Amino acid sequence: MKKIISLSASIAILVSSTAFAWEGAEEYEQRKQFVRGSELNVYTEVSPDRAPYFGARLEPRSGVYFGTLAENSDEFSNISTCLTYIEFDEQQKDFYYPANEMIKNKNVNVMLGWNVSKADTIRNIDSYTSYIESTLKKVASYGKNVYIRFAGEMNDTDLGSGEEYKYAFRKVADIAHKYDNIAMVWSPIAVGSLIKTFADYYPGDEYVDWVGVSCYETKYWGGKTASTDDQMAFMVGNYAWHTNSVKPIFKFMSDYGINKPVMIAEGGVAVRNKMGEDTSDWASQRLQNMYWDLIMKYPQIKMINYFNAKMNEDEYFNLDGHADLISIIKNATDSGAYIHPNSQNTISFAELPGSGTVIGPQIPIYSHAYARDAEFIKVDYYIDGNLYDSNVYTPHDTTINLSDFADGQHKLEVCSFSGNTLLDMKEFNFTKLGAFARFGNGSIVNNKQINVSLNGQQIVFDTQPCVIADTTLVPIRAFANALGISDDNIDYNGSENTVTIKNGSDTIKLYINNPTAYVNGSSAKIEVPPTIIDGRTLVPLRFISENFKCSVDFSDSDSVLNIFLTNH
Repeated sequence: MKKIISLSASIAILVSSTAFAWEGAEEYEQRKQFVRGSELNVYTEVSPDRAPYFGARLEPRSGVYFGTLAENSDEFSNISTCLTYIEFDEQQKDFYYPANEMIKNKNVNVMLGWNVSKADTIRNIDSYTSYIESTLKKVASYGKNVYIRFAGEMNDTDLGSGEEYKYAFRKVADIAHKYDNIAMVWSPIAVGSLIKTFADYYPGDEYVDWVGVSCYETKYWGGKTASTDDQMAFMVGNYAWHTNSVKPIFKFMSDYGINKPVMIAEGGVAVRNKMGEDTSDWASQRLQNMYWDLIMKYPQIKMINYFNAKMNEDEYFNLDGHADLISIIKNATDSGAYIHPNSQNTISFAELPGSGTVIGPQIPIYSHAYARDAEFIKVDYYIDGNLYDSNVYTPHDTTINLSDFADGQHKLEVCSFSGNTLLDMKEFNFTKLGAFARFGNGSIVNNKQINVSLNGQQIVFDTQPCVIADTTLVPIRAFANALGISDDNIDYNGSENTVTIKNGSDTIKLYINNPTAYVNGSSAKIEVPPTIIDGRTLVPLRFISENFKCSVDFSDSDSVLNIFLTNH
């Protein structure tokens, strides 16, 4: 971590109140616009495969890695990354002790800050070739996935010109890319100098695997109070939210068409300042924002590293002794959205109404609510005009129990308030059918004619098959009988809400409204689980067919879906 405000930026700010035009003024005004107004975004949980994926080096298909400094990693439970550093100028060739020993013994990824503090080092990078090669060989030998943040925070320090910096980064990247377990992270500071742009220092997509940012939230600017304009421009005080601070980097990526996974390479929330003031209450909501709102609003973010250390800085980010704040991180990272050392994430988030069909019988809903100068925002949830739930704490979550509503059309209204003042409102229509809800337009069920044949012989159903969320479901008994399975081998268990089907040596166990099934005792996930419609149990055709060794082919038109099964 380096000083958050650069000298050049500070000088610019000092003259901002008296000079109309000065270097950095345009950036100053744009940042102020980033934090004005209010925001309300509403999300639900979706399957992990709905997460954005860029195919970058060492990018997880979905989910968010999380961790902290290696030396303090025992304070956080079950982390998946360790943050550590190597000092390039000193030609350090390995992680600091004891970080190196701790990393060896943990099942973690490594977020490595390869720090450069001298412009001359960047300018003379070719003279360090041997050092670069030997150090990369050493860190690769740990057998861990290593994310190298080379010369980070370049937009807030003197690391030479943009061209000199880009040349140095590219040189390191060319050598690093010889190792399959190393990814290169280009990582500026989120809210830094007003006169050094991201574009000046971006080395190019070929060399950058991940985009990272240093992102720290502080109650005071440089340890002191500041004008409202300065607080907005440098996103401190009332405007210090991670979802604000990352806006400049995401705008840059959008403007330049950069499609990369993103990480908080290092970050934190101030819990104390140099005057000795305890700001932990102020920090509480911001930690919630960091670990909940940030990944909901920006699903490209796939790693967060907390800088949990004692430093002689204007603000202190160390969480030692703050069990309540550490528990905020633990509760968020146990939500299913984060990756643990021995388990993948189980959920991702999608913004309504684009989530389409979701599986019940309970629908989790979350809201990211923000307004300029508002510390606490209340979010009310109305369904069909009646207050359903209310929440004043991030992530402003609730759960819609579909059993509370009749099948058919309903309206969800989400309202955010600061005190008694209405800030924003979003409306969503949803259709409910049994344990399914579809947000947005259109029916859950596609009622086109569906013809199913087995070995050329059409199967006759007394209840018509249907398509839910692109999955064909068929009445279980008629379908199983057509496959040659007798009623004796179809078992309903009302107390467990299960259906078990046996076909020779194969057994499939399905749970009504549950996406987990079992095939010969092994668990399997299904996109759309069995459901009951009009009193009849319907099961996913492809899942049953393929697990009973039938191939499935489709012929689809606007009005008719033909499904051809071949029994091998």
